[in-house]
Amino acid sequence: MLRKRQISPHYATAADAVRYLASVCDGAILRDGHGFSSDHTAYGHWLALLPDVQWGPPEHTGAHQIVRIYQQQLARAGFQPVDIIRRRRPRKISRRAALQLQPGWAQDPSGIHAWRWWNGARWTENVATLTPHVD
Repeated sequence: MLRKRQISPHYATAADAVRYLASVCDGAILRDGHGFSSDHTAYGHWLALLPDVQWGPPEHTGAHQIVRIYQQQLARAGFQPVDIIRRRRPRKISRRAALQLQPGWAQDPSGIHAWRWWNGARWTENVATLTPHVD
């Protein structure tokens, strides 16, 4: 049976980027370079909670504006902000490249949570407070 090639783990949408920023945001309490500034906290968290299937043109525009503003922070987390802004299609990777990826739980570089999921190319919004069970 022929299996489809995987999408590159670098690929992310504006919704993924907003959710990541919300997951590292402490509500602009500390000036730590993680998450939203005080001007974007309420809107960014609201947008992150709203399922992207319910997003309309204003929400997509707002999310892309957030990606533009937080490009450096997203790039440090492994996102490709330029690809998100330009709405590039996902790139496929070879089966060999997919086998070489080392996704897994690692200590959260933001320090907000104990653990964060590394998908092999970038940090995701998936976090854990206790040591994750690894089989």
